[in-house]
Amino acid sequence: MTSAARVSEAVIRAPESWSGPVPAQEDWTSPYWEVLRRHKMSIQRCVKCRIWHHPPVIACPACGSDDLAFEPVSGRGTVYSVTVCHREFGLRFGVPWVAAYVELEEGPRVATNLVNTTPAEVAIGQSVSVVYQDYDDLDLTLAFFEPSGGGR
Repeated sequence: MTSAARVSEAVIRAPESWSGPVPAQEDWTSPYWEVLRRHKMSIQRCVKCRIWHHPPVIACPACGSDDLAFEPVSGRGTVYSVTVCHREFGLRFGVPWVAAYVELEEGPRVATNLVNTTPAEVAIGQSVSVVYQDYDDLDLTLAFFEPSGGGR
């Protein structure tokens, strides 16, 4: 078996400890992070024009309103775009790692990493579900996505 074949068969896991960038906790982003800590997901939405925003914003770029609220979402979606990264890029992830945009059932797209899968199994249109990883030492919970049905 070639080393490339072994890499494509390796199951990617969420990092057990987080040494990447820690998201800034701003007034307009803190509701997102607080809900994630409870292992739920909510996405910001403009009350006036109903456009979703992720990551959170201070004012709606579509209509200019600052009347924004966080609404619960299912955490289920499909892979909209994906790339398998074979370089580490300073994030201290093990390689390979999978970066993706997931389109949630409710409509918004979120940037994420796919876990509990192999690079060879990842595909556009694949059904995925959110999985949470707590980093207690940083008071941080991150949302990753895995194939629906629990992954590997």
